[in-house]
Amino acid sequence: MIKISVDTSGPHAAVDAMVKKLSHFRRVDIGQEMSDWQVEDMNRHRPFTMRSRAKGRAATVVRPHSLYEVKQRARPVKKYERAIRRLLRGKKVRKLPELPHRTSTRPYLRDVLYQQLQERMQRLLREKLQWRR
Repeated sequence: MIKISVDTSGPHAAVDAMVKKLSHFRRVDIGQEMSDWQVEDMNRHRPFTMRSRAKGRAATVVRPHSLYEVKQRARPVKKYERAIRRLLRGKKVRKLPELPHRTSTRPYLRDVLYQQLQERMQRLLREKLQWRR
């Protein structure tokens, strides 16, 4: 009678380690890298990255303007409204004339930034997911 025994603890441990790395990668690393991308490459101080760790999903919202730019845009509007109210003082007006909005036709997320995100994700994938212990 021939008896063969195979010790699979080594490969089993390697596969378990890779499963843990994959789980950590999709639950934590992807969302963290998206936030880092917005801070470092887009110069956003408070990036908005939504993470669902249980589902292993991450999504980031690319806002068109920083908070500083939004506040700066509000200053001339308030100044305009005060000037109009001063001119129309004592007169009955239902609605103030609106200040024309200047909008940009440039896309929020330019191709260069999207390529930088792709490169960062590929680099992260190569760094984090390897068949080593």
